[in-house]
Amino acid sequence: MKAQVDVWEKDNAQSAQSFAQNLDERIKETEIKLDKLVNAFLDGSIEKETYLVKKDELIKRVNGHFKLLKSRFLCYS
Repeated sequence: MKAQVDVWEKDNAQSAQSFAQNLDERIKETEIKLDKLVNAFLDGSIEKETYLVKKDELIKRVNGHFKLLKSRFLCYS
């Protein structure tokens, strides 16, 4: 029985690590998109209204990723 619990704990830890790495990649991708958006706005390639809408979408996405990460790790505490 102890061996099975150890296996479950190991699987759980690996799953949590994989989840965190995946979210980290998604956050980095979103940050890159945000940087490109800011540059496009500063270059005058997009209008202010478009910039603000897209910026809000990207920031909400990042906040959503952080909330997922926080909720996932609170479950393991």
